[in-house]
Amino acid sequence: MRKILYSALFLGAVAIFAAYPTDTEKDAAPSARKAEEGLKELAQAREAFGREALRDWRKIVRFILVIGGAAGLGAVIGYHPSSGRGTTRDDIEQPKTIIIYTVVGALVAIVVAPIPAMAFAIFGIGGLMRFRTILGAAKETGRVIMATVIGLMCGLEFWMAAVVGTALAWVLIYLLEARLSMKLMVREVESKTISQTTDAYAKALKELKCGCYVLRKNPAKGQVSFQLQVPRAVDREAIEAKLSEAVPKELQGTVDWPED
Repeated sequence: MRKILYSALFLGAVAIFAAYPTDTEKDAAPSARKAEEGLKELAQAREAFGREALRDWRKIVRFILVIGGAAGLGAVIGYHPSSGRGTTRDDIEQPKTIIIYTVVGALVAIVVAPIPAMAFAIFGIGGLMRFRTILGAAKETGRVIMATVIGLMCGLEFWMAAVVGTALAWVLIYLLEARLSMKLMVREVESKTISQTTDAYAKALKELKCGCYVLRKNPAKGQVSFQLQVPRAVDREAIEAKLSEAVPKELQGTVDWPED
């Protein structure tokens, strides 16, 4: 009988506790209002950048101007005269990296401005990519982040921003990669003719429209290193064939393509 009484008292206490409004329930109304406001923000953003915006040429032109303006201003910074002439691969690629990241910043702002809460999602994704993904060069990191932001736009149904942004990014990367950076090393060169060999190889490379910078001449090891800016249409085989043809036999060495 006592057990039944204790059980009844315990159940009554639990019922009273359950009936008492908790802090969560007290905050339910404000939370509901926040959720409703978030849905309104999303709806407004979809109206500005969604499927319907693809039919509004004014919005498309405005979007293109924003991304184009970001790329242009990034180029102003990247190709600043005080940066000097780059002689290493990182120096040459740095302006491209700056332009890519400027465009990434513009795309992020387009997502975050109408939906500020997305800033936390983008920050979290960036941190995950930074510490859990091997991406290589900074330029490649910029491309991956750009693709991630475009993917977010697709998830949010910002179809105009995603489609036009992808097209602009494709064109931008195509233009920036019109010339590829390569490192060329000529080995087994006679130390007494290393200057003539350097001039002969540089002349042949320039005939192929390659930007050519002499990185280092090492007479002791019989080596000459070049940093090249090669047109997209010219591959390594074409370069080697041209060097074999244009450089005098007595000045030729062994061509190698070391990785940076």
